[in-house]
Amino acid sequence: MTRNIPFAPRSASPLTRFARTEAGSATVEFVIVFPIIILMLLMGFEASYYMLRTVMLDRATDLAARHVRLADGAVEDLASLKQEICAATLIIPDCTELLQVELRTIPVVSGGTGVLDDRPRCVDVFDTGSAANDVFLTGAGNQLMALRVCAISDPLFPTSVLASRLAVDAAGNYAVITRSSWVNEPEDSTGGAPEGDVDSIYEDEPPP
Repeated sequence: MTRNIPFAPRSASPLTRFARTEAGSATVEFVIVFPIIILMLLMGFEASYYMLRTVMLDRATDLAARHVRLADGAVEDLASLKQEICAATLIIPDCTELLQVELRTIPVVSGGTGVLDDRPRCVDVFDTGSAANDVFLTGAGNQLMALRVCAISDPLFPTSVLASRLAVDAAGNYAVITRSSWVNEPEDSTGGAPEGDVDSIYEDEPPP
């Protein structure tokens, strides 16, 4: 009498078992997706910080431009203009050293438009003489003026994609640029009341 002996399959090799197992599949997805999410977060932080610096510099430039436009004595020279801008821009470190200012008149042709004819000037951190590129021309009455400010700033995350695209020098710094334009107040445009009693104006014809 014969007895059937069950066939025992040969055990799979360790390499085959490793290829068939599904353990750790979630870890593979995490390793692939996690760097992408981190890069997006870093770009979001960098873009937000860049926008914050731009908004604050833009506001400070408008405030300084108002003093220049009104000629109220708050801005008398290039140094005071930089101090006025940096006083309202608290988020840019070493502001006065890294700020490039262009205040100039814009010639306007009748029937045409006035434009700035060159690229913004920014401080070169590797060239100590680059500050000589500042321009400070207050102009005369009724002249079209333009104030252009460039501040060099270091990025939060220099290795991020956004920071590398915005870089303007070998140190990885990027430029924050803002502009403002206006027309100077006319000279002697208002003839105020003569000194003395205001009622003397109406000696011949009293006010209604």
